[in-house]
Amino acid sequence: LATDDRSVKRNILIALKEIGTADAIPVLMKAFNAPLPNRNDPKIPRDELGALSDLAEQISQTLQKLSDTSDGALLLIQELSKNFFTAPESLKLRYILILQNLQYRVVEQFLLNLLNDPSVVIRAAALVGLGFNGDKSAAFVILPQLRSPSVKIKAAAATALGRLKFVRAIPDLLPLLSAKEPEVSSGALYALRNITGMQFTADTKRWQVWHADEKATSQAQTNALLKQIKSGPAEQAPVLVEQLADCLLQQDKLVIELRVLAQHSNFRVRAASCNVLAQIGDLPSLQILTQRLL
Repeated sequence: LATDDRSVKRNILIALKEIGTADAIPVLMKAFNAPLPNRNDPKIPRDELGALSDLAEQISQTLQKLSDTSDGALLLIQELSKNFFTAPESLKLRYILILQNLQYRVVEQFLLNLLNDPSVVIRAAALVGLGFNGDKSAAFVILPQLRSPSVKIKAAAATALGRLKFVRAIPDLLPLLSAKEPEVSSGALYALRNITGMQFTADTKRWQVWHADEKATSQAQTNALLKQIKSGPAEQAPVLVEQLADCLLQQDKLVIELRVLAQHSNFRVRAASCNVLAQIGDLPSLQILTQRLL
């Protein structure tokens, strides 16, 4: 890979991608870390810029492919940790683009740690990355970022919560629809549309009316299902419990009821309760699930 012959480099990258060995990650990292050419440099011909950009993209794709195993992701994070915090911001952003497509706990933890980075740009990129990479547990860390004084952070947090389809974020997102900063209001609108499936415009009142109606409907549905679970035929109870997952706007009430159902005498009801708790994914739900393991 140290050769100046780009056609040889391309063939090596193709071979590494096909072989799929994580052992090549440290060498690929050296190639990935090489500075990209300045696109505004008039001395570099356009076709040369295009060829160099294509090669850099091929290196990035190969590195991502080789890192897409639990061992590969761990090795990538180990290599990143050696020079990430001394790397230039542009290189850090390229790292995050690779990380956001790797669905591994070690990668998610690395991105969560970046929320303490002194750079607003890096923190915002990490938030967006968590939207691609994270799960419900990450969403609870992202949610408070909607109250950040930084426009970039608020917009990135809204985008991430939208990608994670985090229902609990809806009340916090509604006020951001009327934010003066277009970046924040458009991020909030994207998030609300992605979470709810509704395609309203950025009309705060329209969304508030929908949310109030939806909460009322969800409450009525929750009450009806719980009544059927407690008093209906026992064989129907597991299916009815699973249907509680459609009532996520009533999460606080659901967790209280599911805590009881998770100890039901019918193991199918217990299993269904655990499935719904996993979809809620907040700390009380995880504590209940942990107790069921003991």
